[in-house]
Amino acid sequence: FLGHFMVCYCCYKMFMASINVIFHRERRLDPITKGFLILTVFLDIDHIVNVEFWSQQISFILIGAIVCTQVRGILIRVMRVFS
Repeated sequence: FLGHFMVCYCCYKMFMASINVIFHRERRLDPITKGFLILTVFLDIDHIVNVEFWSQQISFILIGAIVCTQVRGILIRVMRVFS
């Protein structure tokens, strides 16, 4: 399930980056920030939680998970070649 989520997240980020470059659009809220902002407002903790800071940290964690899964896949393929 996590892999499918990561694929959708990556495709969305690449698509939106392409659209923003082609049409010279300003960067808006990414899906992580928007979702986290909606969650904090819904739970009425938006005045307690620094949404910008935590959404950036969550985005970094997701990027790290994507990188780790890709490195794991590459290492598995390399091991198949040498075994």
